[in-house]
Amino acid sequence: MSEHLLSAKNLRAEERNYGIDLLRILSMLMIVLLHVNNFVGLLNYYNKNSLGYIFVYGSEAFAICAVNVYAMISGYVLLSSKFKLRRILQLYSEVLFFNFLSYILIIITKAEWNGFKDFIKDIIFILPLNSDTFWYFKAYFLLFFIYPLLNIAIKNMSRRHFWLFFAVIAVFICFLSNYVYDWGFGAGYSFVWLTSLYFIGAYFRRFGLLKLSVLKSCLIYCILSLLIIFILIVNNILPLQINTASHTVDLKYNAYAYTSIFVVLQAVFLFNAFAKIQIRTVLWQKVLLFISPLTFGIYIVHSTKFGKGFFKYFSFITDYSAWLIIPLTIGSAMAVFIMCAAAEWIKQLAFKYARIDTLINAVGDFVQNKISVLAKKIDEPPCSQK
Repeated sequence: MSEHLLSAKNLRAEERNYGIDLLRILSMLMIVLLHVNNFVGLLNYYNKNSLGYIFVYGSEAFAICAVNVYAMISGYVLLSSKFKLRRILQLYSEVLFFNFLSYILIIITKAEWNGFKDFIKDIIFILPLNSDTFWYFKAYFLLFFIYPLLNIAIKNMSRRHFWLFFAVIAVFICFLSNYVYDWGFGAGYSFVWLTSLYFIGAYFRRFGLLKLSVLKSCLIYCILSLLIIFILIVNNILPLQINTASHTVDLKYNAYAYTSIFVVLQAVFLFNAFAKIQIRTVLWQKVLLFISPLTFGIYIVHSTKFGKGFFKYFSFITDYSAWLIIPLTIGSAMAVFIMCAAAEWIKQLAFKYARIDTLINAVGDFVQNKISVLAKKIDEPPCSQK
């Protein structure tokens, strides 16, 4: 994903925080772990409060903040970034490529063909912005076009203004949207939530990190994770679910939501810990620079319809003792991570040598230059009349 928006290629080498690269890789691995639990069916396989149930939801509790972390990284990285249309075109082409490839592989492996007319309909359906599968990309697509405006606002905000904004997030999104009225936030699957996380990441970039050590930040993250598991167990014993005309309050579900205050704080302290990690070994820096740009492709590959089909090969996890659930799910997530990373790396090489990246960059720069020229003309004051 050369020069992709999420890969932080825009950072100058001397400013690069390799701890953020490491966090990007870890958060994507955690996202894959969440999908292993979901797509393999582990979340609904074990009886409530059984050992297997606690282990599965325990891993879920430790990993649930990953999407929030990934979005916060965008705010941290992009605050000082210049807008380049080529970046969103690269992302869009990547999603389109893997989604189209997934569709073709399904036709080949299942030998299904419903005719050319239905084929055209299906092709339209798999366009990145038409599918709910890539909800994150859909939200990010819109965020991309407004982030320069967000940066202007952020750079003119005082620390006090930021904290007032965070108070609004805590009250109206983390509390009221979870326990009173949803307001369309959808537990964090939305553009508004991604924008809120962007502000949190940008805050760290502008005003600095929290005055907590790496160890203390990790400890608080672990405590919050254990608290989420505790809420789950207690809610299974004493269920709390309130149905209203417009919203259902479920203590267990809301504790695991992206907009949960516990999950948000998890992301904040995990981000703070990794952003402070210093990686000075050149070898490890090169390893991170190689893997980090692959993370967005990993998300796309395993989220396609064909990619999800591979998770059925990890259903063997349920055949083993509950004590092996955590090592087996982590191992499965790492296997998916590596396979998808390899697919993304091959795609990058193919796009490079086929000069597809060059074409995309040329188109993006051409359109952006034309828009810039038009904007300058509009911005020019009218000639004074004689």
